[in-house]
Amino acid sequence: MTKNIFLSRPNNYNPVYISSVERLTEELRKRSLNPITIGSTVFPNEYPTSAIRKEMQACSGIIILGIPQRLVRNGISKPKTKFEKEVNNKLYPSVGIK
Repeated sequence: MTKNIFLSRPNNYNPVYISSVERLTEELRKRSLNPITIGSTVFPNEYPTSAIRKEMQACSGIIILGIPQRLVRNGISKPKTKFEKEVNNKLYPSVGIK
């Protein structure tokens, strides 16, 4: 019996990650797990957050890939706190995945 697994990943990302995402998808399918990804396998006509919630609730599990989406060339992390530090040329995943 095939189970749906919500695979959270960006739809546009650095090509260096393509083979890893493809390999993961193949391995999931070999194990009768069907990866569901908004904008790749599912194309909803609603707000992304609503679609994500709906699809996640219908799946048996979730895998979140923290593929970098943002590059901070010069900035400050946690400004005006005791943890403040400079950030230079650092890659970060999507805002909701830190």
